[in-house]
Amino acid sequence: GGRGGRGRLGGLARRGPAGAVGGAIMGGAWGEAVEPGRWFTWTELERTGTGLPNVAPPDARVGLRALVAHVLDPLRDDVGQPITVSSGYRSPAVNAAVGGATGSDHIAGTNRAAADIDTDNLTSDALADRVIALGLPYDQLITYGDTSHLHVSWRGTAGRRERLYRATASSDYEEVT
Repeated sequence: GGRGGRGRLGGLARRGPAGAVGGAIMGGAWGEAVEPGRWFTWTELERTGTGLPNVAPPDARVGLRALVAHVLDPLRDDVGQPITVSSGYRSPAVNAAVGGATGSDHIAGTNRAAADIDTDNLTSDALADRVIALGLPYDQLITYGDTSHLHVSWRGTAGRRERLYRATASSDYEEVT
């Protein structure tokens, strides 16, 4: 996983100017990345259970910061409780190991990123409803019949604003209207 944005000087990360995406830019004593937003850390956005290296490169961190600033932090502010990221950035090797789609937004870039999220007291449908009600700029919201997590992706102004449902890992995606 990531280093949680801790700098080399006493474990303190410096915040960027107020206009920075999510308040987080490159900083620290040696240009080390500070946390991507108010509520989310690099450690959780880069977490993997595969044992494979999974550190987001700089272009992916741009996309992840935007996902956090435009979708995840505002959603966390609204629900008023912690949101857990079970899968955020995936290196191509991690994505292949977990059976992710070849063009997955989890393999983030400058203008795209994705995270699988959940929270203790809301269903994935309730979280998806909140994203839509808040008017957040999502690309896809995907709920799964066999899990409690919500996939949320961001693609800047190119977002498709799709809401999909998948009953099982082997079933097709269905559009939710």
